Amino acid sequence: MLAIVDATQQRLKAFEMEMTTVVADAGYCSGENYDQLEAHGLIGYIPAHGMYKAERAGFTYDGVTDSYTCSQGKQLTFQKVRLRFGVKR
Repeated sequence: MLAIVDATQQRLKAFEMEMTTVVADAGYCSGENYDQLEAHGLIGYIPAHGMYKAERAGFTYDGVTDSYTCSQGKQLTFQKVRLRFGVKR
């Protein structure tokens, strides 16, 4: 991935443009890629491996309340999204 990023950065420099963010598909998800982007001062948005699953075994979705109920009858509701940009390890 870094070769693609480097080539793109060089092309953008020719137009006096700067790259700050990289978006890639899950095929590029690896700690190494995130480390390389961070080392180059870039923010990477790369989803984790795996496919989105709209349904989960043992859970029932209720569209009216936008919540799931587990097999024990407990309602699971959405609470918040936590974003952590620029976090160093």
